[in-house]
Amino acid sequence: MTLLGKIFGYYSQYTGMSILMSLFFVALAYVALKDKNRNNKTIILYGTVGILFLIFNPLLYYVYSTYVDAGSYWRVFWILPMAIGIAYVGAELVKDHRITGFLLLIFALFLGGKLVYTISPEFKFATNEYHINQSTVDVADYLDTLDLDHYMVAVPYEMLADIRQYNINIRMPYGREQYDEKWGIRTGFFELMIADNVDFSLLADKCRFNNTKYLVINAGKPQLDDPGENGFTLLKSVGGYEIYEYMGI
Repeated sequence: MTLLGKIFGYYSQYTGMSILMSLFFVALAYVALKDKNRNNKTIILYGTVGILFLIFNPLLYYVYSTYVDAGSYWRVFWILPMAIGIAYVGAELVKDHRITGFLLLIFALFLGGKLVYTISPEFKFATNEYHINQSTVDVADYLDTLDLDHYMVAVPYEMLADIRQYNINIRMPYGREQYDEKWGIRTGFFELMIADNVDFSLLADKCRFNNTKYLVINAGKPQLDDPGENGFTLLKSVGGYEIYEYMGI
């Protein structure tokens, strides 16, 4: 595949099934044909043409893919002033044709979007004011009663992204960079925490080396060995998770 073909592939990845990019091009056509304001044309129309020329330039793609990351080239499309262009033209339509323009704008936006909760099971209705899984909140509240000043906490995969958003006092031996292998080499500690079975003997070594006194384990995960024999004490079960204290440090 040519470099230009790869760029169009990322363009397709960026636009997906949405019609927002089509609305943006309609907005550009409106600015080109109807708008008499030079400043608007410079920012929305001419600026977009210049950006598109750079994005679809094989030389830029070559430099980006060589020195940055080819897999994330679709993010370059974020610099297009899509929101500004669509919002501006939508406001102009409503200003000149209040009822018709407003109805047309609502209809276009309705066609251009999807209910976020139907896209992926990862999106769920908020159950609290923090917009964080309630189990994570409950676990964090209990952890806050422990000695977090001197020791770290190892949490499972699903808590990694948001537990510190709720309580910054919770320090962990690994961070959310573990989500993507491109960000760095996954730690052995994290690999043990996401394994299908809980190996307390190996986790004890990781806890001792990383000054980690507390483990948050999925309650239903099979255990390969006895936690008590490896220095772990079950403190409490919270929201489908078991919180252990490692007594070896």
